[in-house]
Amino acid sequence: ASAEPGASAPVAPTVAPSAGPDLPSEGNRLGSADAKVVVEYWADYQCPFCGKFAQETIPQLIPRIEDGTVAVVHRDYTFIGPESIDAAVAVRCAEREGKFWAMHDAVYAAQNGENEGAFARARLNAIAASIGLDGNAIEACLDDHDAIVDVLSDTAEAVRLGIESTPTAIV
Repeated sequence: ASAEPGASAPVAPTVAPSAGPDLPSEGNRLGSADAKVVVEYWADYQCPFCGKFAQETIPQLIPRIEDGTVAVVHRDYTFIGPESIDAAVAVRCAEREGKFWAMHDAVYAAQNGENEGAFARARLNAIAASIGLDGNAIEACLDDHDAIVDVLSDTAEAVRLGIESTPTAIV
């Protein structure tokens, strides 16, 4: 029997957050504001290759982030479907609580197919709760005009730049 979208098992992120307690971060920037090298990467939370980038490539940059040489900036390019937008908005909502990178990592760790319920609102609430956020606050924020506009503005900028796939990194 097929499960209802969003009826997946409880979420338990399996990766260490990239923005550990010793790493400077502000919003969608991981690393120092005056880093010599900035890696701006455009991604969709449903994209499996973006998940690999977040879980494998960013951790490899941690020593350079720690020494202030490199900063990583996440930008949303939500083109796969409605769950992409909801996931990106949920991460923006977590940013308001200072947990952008924890939610970023937890969302990527919870990937489970595209537009199949992995990022249904109930799952996003569970993901938020798994990192210590109030799931009800995330639920309310998913309809927040400003957060939605921020996500869609990033996506529009990706289109203007001619980005055609994710992840795309600009150094």
